[in-house]
Formats: sequence, structure tokens, C-alpha cells
Amino acid sequence: MPLNDRDYRKAFYAAVDQRQALDTRQAAYYVPIYELPGLQHLDLVGRMRDAIEFRPAQSVQLLSGFRGSGKTSELLRLRDELSAEGYTTAYMDIGDYANTELPLDMAIFPVALAAGFATALGAVQGENPIRRLWDFLKRVRVEVESATVDFGLIESEFKGVVRDDQSFARRARDAFSQNRRAFREEFHRFFADCTEGTDVTRGVVFIVDSIDHFRGRAETFDDVRESVERAFSELSEDLCLPGVHVVYTVPVYVQAPNLEVRQDVLNVRVADKAGSPDRAGLDAMRQVLARRAPGGDLERLGPDTDRLLLHSGGLFRDLLRLTGLTLLQAKSLPASAQAMDQADALLRNDYRTVLSREQLEIMRQVQTTHDLIPSVEQWPDAMSLIASGALMRYPNGKDSWYGVHPLLQDLAR
Repeated sequence: MPLNDRDYRKAFYAAVDQRQALDTRQAAYYVPIYELPGLQHLDLVGRMRDAIEFRPAQSVQLLSGFRGSGKTSELLRLRDELSAEGYTTAYMDIGDYANTELPLDMAIFPVALAAGFATALGAVQGENPIRRLWDFLKRVRVEVESATVDFGLIESEFKGVVRDDQSFARRARDAFSQNRRAFREEFHRFFADCTEGTDVTRGVVFIVDSIDHFRGRAETFDDVRESVERAFSELSEDLCLPGVHVVYTVPVYVQAPNLEVRQDVLNVRVADKAGSPDRAGLDAMRQVLARRAPGGDLERLGPDTDRLLLHSGGLFRDLLRLTGLTLLQAKSLPASAQAMDQADALLRNDYRTVLSREQLEIMRQVQTTHDLIPSVEQWPDAMSLIASGALMRYPNGKDSWYGVHPLLQDLAR
């Protein structure tokens, strides 16, 4: 039986709900946009696979991009393709082990990586990696006091300990600071032990997602940014893991020249610098949205769906947010222009409430020049604008250009 309008809106709204992130339904919504005409040259997964396959045993890659630009979807595709080729793969979300609203703790970061690796690998290999994690914590004297179940805590409880237990954090900081060299050696020994017996020509692939979510709030952004930059600078030797091909997703502001290959995910170009629609980008975004529409029927939402695509700026996160807001504002279908105006206003206000005068000046410069060359004083504000999505970066042949989010362009004039 065909869905009535309300049930259509309800089903579509559930499909664009971003909180489902790694939900099992996510794979059904994935659209291989980089196989589409005009976008093949932007596919990073092939280059990331080459960087892994061309370096026997271990490698390090950084993946940077705007939050909501589709990094996680592409990383899961990378994981699945490598798994199909016989690689052992482990995926973790750093947000499970650290509060991304707070500065990144340099002592907790390695422990979180070890815990995430053991948990992910344990799902494939059984309890052995978890036992090795427990041995590592004992060797560096960072035992978990509440451990009462055999060799460790259940997964969800241990995540909470690493993320929120202040006494555990103090012990980790003590162990980290008292003997950095010994801590690093034991940290690397843990990974070497876990990968023992794997094919040395391949190694294990470890994907560490969501480090780019470390941005804090407006008043804490600088502290959080500095903590992440410091971690990737001072821990560069620690972060090269023996026997492991590791991919770290990092904020766009992180510069880590000691950590090999860096790839940047750009926004999908839905319009050129003059604002004229880019059909290849619009077609790709349309397919992404149509995949989530009930029965693939995107036109039922309304005849002006190009407006949603253009106003998203080529940012998947905002495409889903705008669609969800439109579905809530629409009292009937097709959605009226008024409902879309209200959705635009709600999303625009989310951005406007955290913008400063200094940031507006940067946006005006970008609006005029389509380049981003901030002064030293402007750098923190520029990075905050990029992290929030107020500024976007688009492909342009072998180069790229910057633009202001479509819903904020009137403010930047």
C-alpha cells in the first residue's frame, strides 16, 4: 500500500537522521558518487589503498576533511574493500573513548588507541587482543580498579572508564610522564604482540575515525585545537604503529609532516564561483538524497529539490539537515517554498549564533577572492569557520578554491 503523506515524511525523516551514523542501515544508503561522470578523479579510496598496498607491513595516513563531508562512509568502504582482499581490519571511533568537546589528553590518547584496537580486533580474533590490552595496562601500571570480570571489563564499561574515569586518567598521565620512552616501548609492544602471526606483507589495517570532531565550543576551540596539534606533533613517533597500516582522520588544521601521506576530502561542488549550478555535483547529491527517500521517490517532496542540493553547499551533513527540517516544516506535500524558507532560516541561525565580527570579515575576504590566506591573528577564527562548515573547499582541476556556505553568503556581502 502506498504511503500517505505523513508516513512518507516520517520514513524520509528517519532516513536522514544523522544520529544513525554507523547504523546497519547506513550501508543501504551509500551511493558510490565517485564512480559518477566528472567525479572519478576525486576518489580518495583508491589512493589510500595504494598507499597501504605499496608499503609492506605498516604505514601511516592522515585523512582530513570537513565534518559531514562523507569521510566515514568512504573509510568504511576502504575497510570493506581491504577486508574482501584478505586484510585484517579494525575500525574505531575515538569519540567512544574520549570527549571531543574537551582538549585531547596526550596520555589518554595512546591508551584510547590501544583500547579501540583491542576491542575492534577482538571482535574478529576473540579475547586475545583484550588480554594483551590488559597486559599492556599492567606493564605501564594503569590498572582499572573496577575490573572484576575475568581478564577485563565488558566493552561498554571499559569505554566509559577511559573516557570519563578521572582516577584512571591520573594514573595514565603519571605513567605517561614518568618515563616517556618506556611508555612508548610498551605501547608499541602491545601492537606488535597483537599483530604477531599476521601476513607481514600486508599487516593489519587500523582506521581511527572522528579525531576531526575535536573542536570544542566557541570559547574552547583554541584550547582543543592546540591540544590536537600538539598531540600529532609530539606523538608522531608513537603514532607509527608496528605491523599496522593506520589511518587517522584529523581536523583540517592539523599539520603533521612527520606522518607520511595526507589526503583531503573536499566538498562536492554543486555550483561554480559565480553561483551557476554544477550538474555533475548536483546529480551526485541528488542520488544521495534519492537513496534515502521512501521508494526512491524524491520528487514527492517537491519540484524544487535542486534548492536543497544547492543550499547544502555540497556538504552531506547539511543536505540531510535541510531535508529533515523541510520535512518537519512541511504541513503537506509537496513542500511549499515557505517550508523550505523556514528550514533555511533554522539552519542559517545555527551558524549565525556562533559567528563573530572577526569571522565575518574572513568570510567577506573569501567571498571576494575565493581563497583563504588568513593572518596569524586570523588563523584560529579561520580554522573554526572551516571546522563548522561555514567555509567550504571545492575541487578545481588540480587545485581547489574556497567558498562561503550558501546560506551565509548574504552575511558576507
